Amino acid sequence: MSNHTAPAEPRTKYPRQTLPIAALALVITLIVQFIGQHDINVGIGSIIIFPMVWGLILGLLVSVQKFKPLGLDLQKAAAALVGVSVLLLVARLAFNIGPSLPTLGKAGPALLLQEIGHLMGTIVLALPLAVLLRMGKATVGATFSLDREPSFAMVSEKYGADSDQYRGVLAMYVFGTLFGAMFITLLTSLVANWRIFDPLAMAMGSGVGSGSMMAASSASIVAAHPSDQEAILGMAAVSNLITTVLGVYVGIYIALPLADRFYRLLTRREPPRRRG
Repeated sequence: MSNHTAPAEPRTKYPRQTLPIAALALVITLIVQFIGQHDINVGIGSIIIFPMVWGLILGLLVSVQKFKPLGLDLQKAAAALVGVSVLLLVARLAFNIGPSLPTLGKAGPALLLQEIGHLMGTIVLALPLAVLLRMGKATVGATFSLDREPSFAMVSEKYGADSDQYRGVLAMYVFGTLFGAMFITLLTSLVANWRIFDPLAMAMGSGVGSGSMMAASSASIVAAHPSDQEAILGMAAVSNLITTVLGVYVGIYIALPLADRFYRLLTRREPPRRRG
């Protein structure tokens, strides 16, 4: 009997499954960039549809089509590419956060304290509702923040990309991308026409950490207060920057641990009784 073993097959550096998925993502990206941004006037304001929305719609159509269904291997390759993309995105955000740290010291207390409002709106209000809807552990990922780009890295590092918490982040990110700009446009247009709040206060509130939502909201405020356009856009940009920068640290050290503990508190059960 020969003691020689068959040579191991060489491992490919890049799995073959990633090539069609990467090519498909590139094609969709080119298509949505060609379509561009569109504004839809709805009377009380305009709904801004960004290229990302078209990308999600095209991705949905590709996923549900029956002509050539995507196999499980392609889905796993796509999930792996998402993880790599998130790392690149977070690296880009890090380069933006570093030079912007001095801005935090110059900001007024109202801008800095707005993170308390974000915590109240997501954890205090949304998390108990998600528990009532029986969303499971996805509740933590879906409600600890507004679930924009940095949230992926926070949840992925703490729970993993295959966790329920990560699926909660992803679900709310998609929902926010599709409907967030539309909702905040209608809400801001309605409130701005009431003429109750100062336009700069509303501009500060539009900085929720999402570029698309901030742009849609500030455009609605400018439409109602055109004479204050420069101040509104400036305040919204600073508020959005602070929310992005400060929100990373609040999310890591406060929001995510707090949401996890609050979820466990709301879902804890009494230990089973012993039979005597």
